[in-house]
Amino acid sequence: MSQKPEVKINKEMAARILAVQASYQNSQNKKPVAQIIEEYLKNRVSLDIGDEDSILPKPDKILFTKIMRGLEENSSISIDLVNANLKKPSDKDDMEPLLYAVLVCGASELLNNQGVDQPIVVNDYVNVTYCFYEKPQASLVNAVLDKIAKTLKS
Repeated sequence: MSQKPEVKINKEMAARILAVQASYQNSQNKKPVAQIIEEYLKNRVSLDIGDEDSILPKPDKILFTKIMRGLEENSSISIDLVNANLKKPSDKDDMEPLLYAVLVCGASELLNNQGVDQPIVVNDYVNVTYCFYEKPQASLVNAVLDKIAKTLKS
């Protein structure tokens, strides 16, 4: 029995899913962010995310670009925030790169878009996680991003 809830994907969440996939790709092939943004907005806005009937709706292109630019400008801070909020440092080494990309994108968005309602951002990244994983990974994303949001708020 699946532990995934039904997730309604709106244009903002589609942008976050796309950013996670682009961030993962960037971690693997190190292309310039501008090139990845262009490639994704031109060719990958209708990605299949695995389940039947799971073609992404058109993403919020401004949000997608903002997330990717934020990652480019502050990736080391976002990575440090994620690593500092994992239970133990070795967790990063055992983590799948795509799950780590979810955490880094979420941390980057919380860091760079502090005017956005943080609980909504955290919840959306938990739902993004459910597009790829089951409940344990989504719980990890929730815990880490919630800690980061509280750190940034204080």
